[in-house]
Amino acid sequence: MKYRIVTDVTNDLTPEELNALNIIAIPGHASFDSTDIDISDADAFYQKLVDGTYPAGRLHTASAGVNEAYEAFERAVQETDADTTIVYASTSEYISSGTLQSHRLALSECMDNYPDRNFAFAPTYCTSNGQALCLQYLAAYDGDDIVGYAAEIGKHIVHLFTEREFTYSLLSGRYESEGVKRAAKFLESVKFSPWMYFPSNKNLQIDYSKIMRGDVVLRRWVKYYMKHRIDPAATTCELDRTIRIGYAHKNELDRVRRFIKLLKDASGIDDDHIQITHVGPFVGAHTGPTCVSFFFRQNEPR
Repeated sequence: MKYRIVTDVTNDLTPEELNALNIIAIPGHASFDSTDIDISDADAFYQKLVDGTYPAGRLHTASAGVNEAYEAFERAVQETDADTTIVYASTSEYISSGTLQSHRLALSECMDNYPDRNFAFAPTYCTSNGQALCLQYLAAYDGDDIVGYAAEIGKHIVHLFTEREFTYSLLSGRYESEGVKRAAKFLESVKFSPWMYFPSNKNLQIDYSKIMRGDVVLRRWVKYYMKHRIDPAATTCELDRTIRIGYAHKNELDRVRRFIKLLKDASGIDDDHIQITHVGPFVGAHTGPTCVSFFFRQNEPR
């Protein structure tokens, strides 16, 4: 079957990757002190976080409204033939239920206006660069159940995060529990880097049994990867061998390079299967400039 994928701004694919995969991203909006800002240049955006131009607590993001989302779905209809199914591959509802509500409303409106076309709603259960990896699977899919395939892939893509500073996360409202807020402040004060993860059916979590100094968390990630990855000899799918690493400000690149060396030494993974890119600014507005993240498909659901 033929598909045209429409997805949310949380996907963290670069414009070049979106174009190569023929995926349409519904735009989102970011603002600083109620004034819209340009987040198209990730390097410039994160530098403004580091130099204090955009202090924590004063950045806000919002998904596109129904009209903008409708334009994205209608574009997909107009750019494809009648045999192509238009697929809304959404971010996780645990990240943005408001996004899902407005975008699904736009999808329903488009379905009403184009009754002869086929549409599908395929939640990916992913966000950030995990969503980017899932979308690569979906772009290559040619079977007849893309909704089931999206769920199967998405629920197996591991989402691991760590941060060195928590101010943006704390002030963005991502940590609602007072206990978590106190813990995050303590971790930042003692320069610990926690193991943070995103289950397929919950918000971002902190594993308090895995709170470590320096790069210890990265070494633990390598051990987790070696235990849970899909055996390269057991698959013919190149994406099953692929990892995707996200970083915020360029200051985190040294940390990423150390992680990759550890990963290569342990697993023998080659450069062709390593994707390194930014944590997208839409996500980074909430996680701040020190976030590093790691994504891959594992055997069991996350």
